Amino acid sequence: MAFSIDGIRHPESLIEKEREELETHYRQRLAEEEYLEIAPKIPILARENVVARILVEAAAFEADPEVGYADVQAEFERMLEHFGGEAAFHERFAKSPDDHQGIKENIEKSLKVA
Repeated sequence: MAFSIDGIRHPESLIEKEREELETHYRQRLAEEEYLEIAPKIPILARENVVARILVEAAAFEADPEVGYADVQAEFERMLEHFGGEAAFHERFAKSPDDHQGIKENIEKSLKVA
């Protein structure tokens, strides 16, 4: 099943993935009692997060700010350094060098939104 924002259809899997990520996040960071309290709200939070992200990205691309390769590369290197270097980043987020291009594309989107 898909959902529509501004006439553009998006797969429900976006919300499901966000829900799974939120569940993992809260399970790791909250005590069981606290998690059980927030668990019923997670599907709502997931939907709100996805909708907000789509709207913000759409607005950023409408404005089409210029983001250069050097800016993206510098932010990528800052991120790697923040997490203790490339190897530590890969281990922490279960990523590999094959994922770098996708990560940089996400950084570019983030810089356009910022």
